[in-house]
Amino acid sequence: MELDAGSPEFAAQLAQEIANEINVFRADPRSYAQEMLQLEGCYQGKSLTYPESGTQLSTAEGMAVLRECLLDLIQASPLPTMMVSQAICGACRQHVLDMEAHDFCSHMGSDVSTPESRLARIGEHREQCAENVVFGLRSAKEIVHHMLLDDGSPERGHRANLLNGDFHFLGVSFGKHPSAETAAVVLFADHFKAKPAKQAQLMLEIAQQHQHQHQQKQHQQPQPQQQVEVEGGRQESVEDSAQRAWDQLMHDVKPPHLSVSTSVLKHVHLANRPQLYREEKAEVPTFCIDTLLPKPGLDPTIVRAFVHRVDTDHDAAISENDIAGICHKHQVKLTNEHITKLFDEILERRQPGVATRRTVSWTEIYAELQSHKRWVPVVDVHIGMEKSQGNYQLIVETAVLARWCQE
Repeated sequence: MELDAGSPEFAAQLAQEIANEINVFRADPRSYAQEMLQLEGCYQGKSLTYPESGTQLSTAEGMAVLRECLLDLIQASPLPTMMVSQAICGACRQHVLDMEAHDFCSHMGSDVSTPESRLARIGEHREQCAENVVFGLRSAKEIVHHMLLDDGSPERGHRANLLNGDFHFLGVSFGKHPSAETAAVVLFADHFKAKPAKQAQLMLEIAQQHQHQHQQKQHQQPQPQQQVEVEGGRQESVEDSAQRAWDQLMHDVKPPHLSVSTSVLKHVHLANRPQLYREEKAEVPTFCIDTLLPKPGLDPTIVRAFVHRVDTDHDAAISENDIAGICHKHQVKLTNEHITKLFDEILERRQPGVATRRTVSWTEIYAELQSHKRWVPVVDVHIGMEKSQGNYQLIVETAVLARWCQE
């Protein structure tokens, strides 16, 4: 039985198909590029007609973006399969419903929420998260193709998200949209741990009981507070107090063969949640000297956007003519001989298999711009100031310290 395109069953089924299609692509990007090659015959100028559904789209870049996409996929290695999280799917669903209710097309919600904040409501991720949104399509394959093409976006953010090997979790939702007909939202995360709602509610009840008991001891009327006083006169949040009470409750209900002695319990809690159970200590300011100074990070999308902007022949690489054009436009004093010598040196540094290609891809540029970490011997210098003016710690390379001593 064919499902209605606007039914919840169809939306749930298509969301699952989108997730499956993404994992099919990540398992073998090169084979997927061969499959997308059929889109070459679907372009008429800058108009693209998807063969499966007949949906016709007006593109900004035409077939050039397809060639660039195929080149990226051919050069890509297989990527790990992403796990579908129902909690993340719920966050995607909320954004789909928000866009449907308020008729807008954006990564930012009507409540000014971002993909990261929507993810934080339901759980925790480690460092990276991202979101892809596609409108007007009703086929999982076409939606993934559309994200990979990423037509009209200089940064190719949707494609970069699908090619990001650090992402291991995703959520997908599909639904209706008032002006775009359909909307598909895909939310990626490098790591994800959902918040247990039931446990959080129990901990909140424990926190309220703990706070009430504390106020009774102080002969005060219960007042809503954000901070509670614990042993030693320190103030801590209600959540931290609830966590302590929860840990104590779990210790009390354990059977004898699983219980931990009181002398060891504090160390167990310290190892499990060091930030919660460790006493606060004054931090000593730390300064790195010379080459140990931190290097600024580099966003690969910026490098890709730069190459895309200066690449005149749309082959996703910078050629000698592209460099010459930049020099002419910005009056950089580099002659053609200098540029030729520059590319000759690049060819000499390459591996033999790719030494004949006189272009530079964005991945080569990004690799050269990245900060490379290495281990170096260092000496910690602790400086104590007189009259309690504070303490300082310097981290110096041994070679730099030796040079200081000689000077």
